Order: sequence, then C-alpha cells, then structure tokens
Amino acid sequence: MCQQIIAIFLKKSKPDEIPWTSLKYLIGEIIYGGKVIDSYDRRILLTYVDEYFGDFIYSSYQPFSFYNCKDCYKAVKYKEVERKLFENNEHNLIEAVNELPMSINPTVCGLNPNVLFGYHNNLVDILWADMIKLYPSADTIDDKNTDWDKVVQNTIEDILKSLPELYNLNKVKMFYGDKCFSPNIIVLLHELEKINALLSVIRNTLSQLSKVFLGKVEMNTMLEEVSMCLYAGRVPDCWSKLSPQTVKSLPCYIEHLTKRTLQYSNWSQIREPLVMWLSGLHSPKSYLTSLIQLACRKYGWSIEHSMFYTSVTQWTCESEVQREPDAGCYITGLYLEGARWDMNKQCLTECTFHNTLENLPILAIIPIETRLLKLPKSSITIPVYVTSKRGHLMDDNCVFQANLNTLVHKSFWILRGVCVVMNTD
Repeated sequence: MCQQIIAIFLKKSKPDEIPWTSLKYLIGEIIYGGKVIDSYDRRILLTYVDEYFGDFIYSSYQPFSFYNCKDCYKAVKYKEVERKLFENNEHNLIEAVNELPMSINPTVCGLNPNVLFGYHNNLVDILWADMIKLYPSADTIDDKNTDWDKVVQNTIEDILKSLPELYNLNKVKMFYGDKCFSPNIIVLLHELEKINALLSVIRNTLSQLSKVFLGKVEMNTMLEEVSMCLYAGRVPDCWSKLSPQTVKSLPCYIEHLTKRTLQYSNWSQIREPLVMWLSGLHSPKSYLTSLIQLACRKYGWSIEHSMFYTSVTQWTCESEVQREPDAGCYITGLYLEGARWDMNKQCLTECTFHNTLENLPILAIIPIETRLLKLPKSSITIPVYVTSKRGHLMDDNCVFQANLNTLVHKSFWILRGVCVVMNTD
C-alpha cells in the first residue's frame, strides 16, 4: 500500500512539488502508525519517516545517506542508475553491493552500539534456560549420590532464614492514627497486605517442600515446579504471580525482597522515607497517584487536571538529601538505558562502552496543574519501565514519564531508544 501511494504521488507531482507532509502522514500515522498502539513506538516510527522523507533526498549540497553511516550506505543517484542499466553494465552495480559491510552496525538505525551486548546476552540467557530444562527432574534421578536434594534443601533453609515476619496491620494503623485515611498511608497498608500475601506463600511452599524430603507430605505438581526452580535458580510461578514484575534470578529476587521489606519496616514504624525507593514498591503507580491526591487536597486542584513533572537533582544518594520535597517526593534507584546523565552539564549524554545501564541521580516528582506545565524545548519525555522488558503505556510495566534535559536534537535519543528502568536484570 505504501509503495502504491508513493508511486501515485511521484507520478502526479513534479520533483519540487512532492507533498512530503501528506506522504509522511499517510505512511507514518495511518498505514503503519494505525497499527502501533504505543505512543512511544509511534514516535520512533515518525522519527524514521522524518529521517527518510524530504527534499534532502535529492539535494546536491548534502547527499542523502543512512543515519550516521555516510561511508557505509550511500544512495545511488537516479541518473547514474539509469545510465548503467541502459548500458547493461551490471558489473559496477554488483561491485557497489559487494562493498556493503557484511555485518550491519546498529548505528545505521540510530541505535547505540551497546544494543549488541544486550541482544547477545538475551540469546545466552535463552540458551542457558533451555539447557537447564533438559536436566532430569528429581523423580527421574536414581543415583543416590546426586546433589539435587542437597541443593534444594540448602536453598530452602537459606530463604527461610532471610524471610521476615508478617506485618501487623493493626499496629501500623495505631501508629499513624488519624493519618490512616491519608492517600499515602492507604497505599502503605495495601503494600503491606500484598507483601504479607507473598511472604505467606513463600513460607508455606518452602515448608511443605521441606516436609516432602522428610517423607511427611507427598510431592505434587506445584511443589515439583518449586523444587525445579530452586535448583535452577529461577523464581517459581506461584511466587511471581504475587510479586511485582521482575526478570531477576532467584538469588537476586530474594535480595531484592529483603530490601523491600526493610523499606516497608521503616515506613510503617518510623516515617515515610524522605527518598522513596520506587522499585521497592509493589504498585509504584498507586504511590505516585497518592502524591497527586495529596497535592489536590492541599491546593484545591481538580485531580482530572493535575499531573506531575520530574526534575533531576544534584544528589546521587539518599544521604546527600538535605531538605523535604515541596509537594511531591524524591525517588531513587533508577537507571538510564541507552544514555547516561552528565552531572556537570545536567543533561543526557552518550553512555560508556559496554555499559547498557547507567545510574540516574535522585529524581524529584512534583505535582502541578496541567495548564501550568510548560516544558522547556531542550527537554525530552522518556518512559520509565519497571523492568528491561519495557512494554507500552497501557501496560503496568510503564510507570510514568520522565522529563530530561538534552543539548542535542530529540530525534537522536528517540532513535537510541533511551528509557529509564527501575530494576536491573
């Protein structure tokens, strides 16, 4: 369909009267864009359209080439192609094709070279996961010298030792008193309910599995799946269903869970954290919504016409924070993918080689009325995802949008696929 539309427009238009705006809209917004449900994906698509559609294609002053790869891929002039075809001289054209690189550099599409590391790491992870699945299960191993039972039992003991006790919601309600009806405390109580449910399932499944090894309980499908995951270092599905989205291995998952419970303990027994570790919450969207509700109650705003904007602070760790946020909060534990933050220039800059994730300084979340929000032209809006799997705006994996300063054109970072993630793999 796109080829037909382009052919129609080119046949009916003179070279200096090609309706590029109509072409861009039809192809970028309707034919391709109509099938793209995520606004950030559509933004990337339209950026590519801007890169390849325009009078600059046949400009004699600036020969057209693929993005940032002028020496590798060049557009052959039409008259030159016509002459070579007329002379039936295919040798030069074949030579031109043979001069193209054997491997495609990601920079041709505007991507960061580091994406190759992520791509190869994903292939290795998939291969390793499939190899582990080929390992025989516990009930098919007849060798008494196998380490299967020993590894699983040791893992059970280690996890049970690290699990905290369930939170007493009544004590938390008594501690906060009348503030229990505040939006942020309601979020805390919901978070504690969810973490209690998760801790109960973890403790129950591990206790049942330990009884299996003692011969007190029969092995069932769920316990077999848990034992397989414990041996392979993966998070069981029955735990994942009650957990926030994660792609971590089992040891990293337990470590992350322990840090989460520490933040919950401080929040429920001392005070709300001055700097919130957002990835430590089960539902970070709910917490951010509570901030807007608090601001609307304080200033009399309409919640339908309120939102928040982000600002990167000069602080890199919680110990450096010296003042309370005005009406929002400070959040930490965020990572930039595809770029890094320049503390001196206070803007996005190129990420270092081999580093796919870079630490982002503490972010200030500030509620504001929509009509008063005026973002500077030098800023770019990028999504903040829970995990590196990303997602789309209608998915829970996309939490909010961050506004970051940039000294280069926005299209540079759009094609780089820059985003913020809350959890490392």
